[in-house]
Amino acid sequence: MLTAHLYRVSAEAMFRRLEELKRLPAGTWDNLREKRQFSPDQARSAPGLVMENQQPMLPLRYRLPAQSAYDQELLTEGQLSHKMRLDRVSARLELEALRQIADDSAEDGFTPIELDPSQGLVSA
Repeated sequence: MLTAHLYRVSAEAMFRRLEELKRLPAGTWDNLREKRQFSPDQARSAPGLVMENQQPMLPLRYRLPAQSAYDQELLTEGQLSHKMRLDRVSARLELEALRQIADDSAEDGFTPIELDPSQGLVSA
């Protein structure tokens, strides 16, 4: 369980991979689930295995334009989740978080600006 926690994967995925690599006997996962009534949720709540908030894979400067493109209907939800390297549910949660960031910055007096790359820079 500690290894699954470390790599942020499910216990089943970790057991099956270790079985595949022949680090565990074949059928270990099935044996734990069926005969020993193993529950990943109980094991996850073991002392010392506290899940930290997962850090986004991409920096904010990549996530905000993707959110903007989605809001302008330039990307579908599937395309957005692919670009953000998330599943669809996580992508929806990320959208909510990004919108909250935008709302918070607007309250602080900052307003987002839209840049048109087809127009050149104007010097004053």
